[in-house]
Amino acid sequence: MDCLRAFLAKLQNWQRKVNAGNVAMFENLSTVLDENEDHLLDPSLKSEITQHLKSLEDEFLDLKNDSAAKDLYEEISLTVFWCSMYPKVSEIALRVLLPFSTSYL
Repeated sequence: MDCLRAFLAKLQNWQRKVNAGNVAMFENLSTVLDENEDHLLDPSLKSEITQHLKSLEDEFLDLKNDSAAKDLYEEISLTVFWCSMYPKVSEIALRVLLPFSTSYL
């Protein structure tokens, strides 16, 4: 519960910072903006980032209050739990990480 509360607080803090034009917490975006001559965050991109952070906040609020998820968390491994809660994220992660396991040797 403490981790969820902390993450929700981070999401809210990030939303405030993005609205103020500060994207330092997103290292890659910050680097791209620094390389750009006007160093300004496009208003449509700012809105998109804020909306995404807001949707993450809503998802985590739902997860925080989901008693079925709590029961599932106690029954299965942590990896299987998160993959079952966010199948799309786990699918993307597998696509990104899989080439490294096949090219390792």
